[in-house]
Amino acid sequence: MRRLMISLFVILTLSADLKITVYPYIHWVAWLVLILPIMLKDFIEKGFVKLPFLIFSVLMFFIGFLISSFNSSTIEPFIQFIKFSLVFITIYYIVFYKTLEIKDVFFILNLSAILNFALLMIAYFNIYPTAQILTGSGRWGTILNYPGSLVKIGSLSLFYNVLLIIFNSKDKPLFRGTMVLLSIVIINMDGSRTGFLLSLLLLLVIPIFIINKNHLNNIKMSYTIVFLFIISLLIIINNLTNILGSRLGVSIISFWNANTITEGLQSVDSSRFMMINSAISEIIKNPIVGNGSFSTIGVYSSGSEMVVHNTYLQVWGDYGLLGLTGYMAITFSWIPFFPTILKNAKKTTDLHLKSIIFSSILMLIYFNINGLFHPYSTEFAEWMTFIIPAAAYFKFYRYPSYLMKRQ
Repeated sequence: MRRLMISLFVILTLSADLKITVYPYIHWVAWLVLILPIMLKDFIEKGFVKLPFLIFSVLMFFIGFLISSFNSSTIEPFIQFIKFSLVFITIYYIVFYKTLEIKDVFFILNLSAILNFALLMIAYFNIYPTAQILTGSGRWGTILNYPGSLVKIGSLSLFYNVLLIIFNSKDKPLFRGTMVLLSIVIINMDGSRTGFLLSLLLLLVIPIFIINKNHLNNIKMSYTIVFLFIISLLIIINNLTNILGSRLGVSIISFWNANTITEGLQSVDSSRFMMINSAISEIIKNPIVGNGSFSTIGVYSSGSEMVVHNTYLQVWGDYGLLGLTGYMAITFSWIPFFPTILKNAKKTTDLHLKSIIFSSILMLIYFNINGLFHPYSTEFAEWMTFIIPAAAYFKFYRYPSYLMKRQ
């Protein structure tokens, strides 16, 4: 029952924009019904997993948060404090308790990709409006995931299935190949420049895992490089017809033709350039203390406002240096354990498990880099792309012997 309830919660929260298409608080209702009861039961029966570093990081973040709230005259900091608290407690529970089998979570990830692809195709062939172009630049979204969240589903599915093909080519090769192509279509139809480039660059990290050997003497490095080259080429070809006229193509050309780096950055994305300048201005006002929740906003020359699309500058501007340090200690907490993870991965002969662990690493890198281009959130839907890989990553760190024997 526990696995079923958590699986349902993960599926719902991966569908990030149900909060727009169905009900604004659907994910919070799902949390109350599906997660809170079993979480409290486990805390009472099993006690708390002692994680001093994580507790210290969260406390650091919240101290910065509370200090910055004195600069706000609204109840917004109080609301966000509660939401952040519940999000972090849920991350702690799902990541560090034996709540789900690792393979269950990645099955859910593939399921989410298949659902979104089906919705895109149904709309693309004018069968029913389950998806549509939602921006002036031609970016698609579905009733489950709008542009921005849709590309995450495609990218995470791409990492997982590419690694499965490389490490375990005999495990449902037709299905895995289909999932790779399906993921590429999702990434392309979302049209996110950030998602496209990150997916392409992170695929090139995979040979580093192969160099680790891991009982894969039967797989030659040259085969891996050729495979990744073909996948990368497919992604590019899939975008080739519109590449020069796309947001990415126009951005590259604009930056190349600029006289200075500053001018180039402004020409690539004047909105983000404005946001960065606005964020720096807000940070300078209170670099240590911060200015309060969601106070770091970009202001256009016309006077209109937009939230700053850079998590780290936004957190710094809102919660000060202490809040930023705590936030980064939480979201980058996986890095110190990376050498041990590689060592454990080298010992396991389960190729599926190995693929999951390495794809988790790519997903965590994706989450961290993605923060440079998007705002932070106190919604479960935006944190799920961190929770999924972190759950697999830290479970493998904490229980490597158990997992290796079980698999």
